[in-house]
Amino acid sequence: MILDDTSPVYNLILSDELFDYMKENDIEMLDLMNDYFNVIINEKIDENVVYIRNDLHQMNAEFNLVDVYDPSNKFSAIVKIAEYAKLAAGIPEQNGSKKDGTEKTTAENEEVKTARETALAEIASGAKKIADKAASYTKTAVENDLLQKTIEIYGTSMEIMEEASVSPLKYKDYYVKFDDSGISIVCGSLESASDALDYFVYEYIQTGHVEGDYFLIHAPKTELHEGEYLKGSIAGVSLDNYLIEYVQTKEYYDSQEIAEYLEQYFVKNFGLEMFADDASPKVYEKKRIVIGRTNHQESIDFYEADPAPDLFDYQIRQSGGNLYILGGSDWAIKYATDYLINEYFAKEKEIPKDFIHSGNICGENLFPKIEGANIRIMSNNVWERSSNSSSWRDLGENCSYNARLPKLAKVYAMYQPDVLSLQEMSLYFINGLVDSINQTCENGGIKARYRVADWHVKGLAQRNYTPIVYNQNTLTLLDTGSHLYGYGQNRNTKSYTWACFEIKKTKQKFVVYSTHFWWKSDKIYPNSSTYRKRQMAEISEDWKKRQEIYHCPCFVMGDMNCNSQSKEFKSLIGLGFVDCYSEASEFARNTSGRFICNVERFSYKVNNGTYTKNALDHIVASNLKKNQILVYDYVTPNFFGKLSDHAPVYIDVKMKN
Repeated sequence: MILDDTSPVYNLILSDELFDYMKENDIEMLDLMNDYFNVIINEKIDENVVYIRNDLHQMNAEFNLVDVYDPSNKFSAIVKIAEYAKLAAGIPEQNGSKKDGTEKTTAENEEVKTARETALAEIASGAKKIADKAASYTKTAVENDLLQKTIEIYGTSMEIMEEASVSPLKYKDYYVKFDDSGISIVCGSLESASDALDYFVYEYIQTGHVEGDYFLIHAPKTELHEGEYLKGSIAGVSLDNYLIEYVQTKEYYDSQEIAEYLEQYFVKNFGLEMFADDASPKVYEKKRIVIGRTNHQESIDFYEADPAPDLFDYQIRQSGGNLYILGGSDWAIKYATDYLINEYFAKEKEIPKDFIHSGNICGENLFPKIEGANIRIMSNNVWERSSNSSSWRDLGENCSYNARLPKLAKVYAMYQPDVLSLQEMSLYFINGLVDSINQTCENGGIKARYRVADWHVKGLAQRNYTPIVYNQNTLTLLDTGSHLYGYGQNRNTKSYTWACFEIKKTKQKFVVYSTHFWWKSDKIYPNSSTYRKRQMAEISEDWKKRQEIYHCPCFVMGDMNCNSQSKEFKSLIGLGFVDCYSEASEFARNTSGRFICNVERFSYKVNNGTYTKNALDHIVASNLKKNQILVYDYVTPNFFGKLSDHAPVYIDVKMKN
């Protein structure tokens, strides 16, 4: 097979369904195919057939068209015009000095001016020709050329599909055939069509080479590529005889989301639309994969066991023809679902009769730093509450520190922050929290050892509510201090604690501040925003002192009791800080980051709202230099509303040497 390296001699003909699918799911591959072929869209062809058609007669075009089907598309023309513009940029203005420093003469300036005007006229003329040719060629190709070529190669592809050796194609199969009319790729699905183009480009096109004016590739024999088949079963019953069942309640796990997640896995990988539905009295003919808490006896046995399942307990169980995926929280059920996918469904293994698998995810590294990050910094207002309330007691719940802190410790251990700043965290309980984090890490085999930075507020050591905790396996504490605000107080909970750390592996330094600002609004308490501004200014002044000593990045985090559009937050930005939410280059979760959690009640889901309008917890940075914020995220499992009214917020940072 020969591809002319100077002018297009091959068309890639796609159905409009496949083109839309690739634009949504594989735009990089579509762009890559544009480098080698004219991409032509035709709504009249089968969605699962890709044609790469040899254009035996030379096309009347000076450039590769991107979408021949659209006469208004001038993308390639724009590219060509840009190339002309580069030439124009190289022509100097008529006035100026020579390289030797002497001024140009009038004649010399006039000569340059004439040359420039001529070039600009050529650019304008060339641009018009290109635009006209794009529209003319497009219309001609669609009306006079494309349909006939499609019919010819479509016939070849239909012959392939009718051959006994490849019919019917499975969901992930694709069949490649080379002949004089072109290349046909017949696929079992849109997903396999995308896989086929991946294979074709990387195995054949990109292994080609240039000889003279031609680009040569190896044309393989006609071949069938086998994909994934749905051979898996549950207790001898094929998976296509199952539907997914859940019951959506206000409980702390979200069965519907996980049911839809599992259904999408089967749709994407096997083309099997397993019916996901809320359980109802009607009788189903099919077997069921049951997600979470339902009225099935197997589900009741798990959730009403004594002792009750932990937040992170899970169980997978085959019983009575059904498969049950159970867990103490949405995290646990999601983990069990992924276990089934990876160990059984993806490997097309049978789940045996009476199968049972139980476990606990606590200590699992479920949420590692994003690739490229080497530091994770987290902040959380944990809700100061030392005793239980009657409202919670009536619900069989306990909102005291003693009940909540061990669960918070497990959440922190699973995220493994290098720095954890806390607010409303009493000194009387901080050591117990840290001990619980370390015990969780040890039980899970996590290489982390946490300790508290110096929490003493001068003159009032026992009342600091903004401590900093750090992983001493990854960081070295260089210095620390704290300050109690003299105004805007609420039982001495409004303060800041700072600490300077050095990363053990790289010796890079950074400073963090944990703070909690005045909490009322101007409507309720006049001058509240002024209090917050003054507190922000104090931190900024203190940071300037640290900067003179350490010359490193700084991160200020905590419950700031104002949103990012407030005047006081903007004043903090004006003091030389940037909002890490806006700086995050890979991901930033747009949520309020808040739960209903007070002495009267709690919620199972994060409150409605967005970061900009509703979030009160923030992380800002100063003096970032070349360091990068990659991720800004909130920890919002559905059980967290029983732990605090504020979700933990964290950043993953790429600290560069």
